[in-house]
Amino acid sequence: MDKYYHEQQIEKHLRLGKFLKDKYTDLLISDVLRLLALSMISLFVPIFLIKIGFSLFYIVLFEFGIFIFTLPLCFFILKRINIWGVKKTLIVSYFL
Repeated sequence: MDKYYHEQQIEKHLRLGKFLKDKYTDLLISDVLRLLALSMISLFVPIFLIKIGFSLFYIVLFEFGIFIFTLPLCFFILKRINIWGVKKTLIVSYFL
């Protein structure tokens, strides 16, 4: 009969009861999925570019450009997280 009580099983074995009942869980899960999608893009776009014939120099330049663009944004977000709060900062980072 325990197979019908999944939340109790998760809480019992993984100790995730407080995490599952938190009001920010959906926001955190969506942020994790967004970061997974961004990492997949940064992995598979260069592979695609190699297959269609771009040189390795331009692909490295593309990745370096993305890195240079995101580095200042990370510092900007870290400074604003205390002012705006976690929820608003995550929402703003979706658009940036």
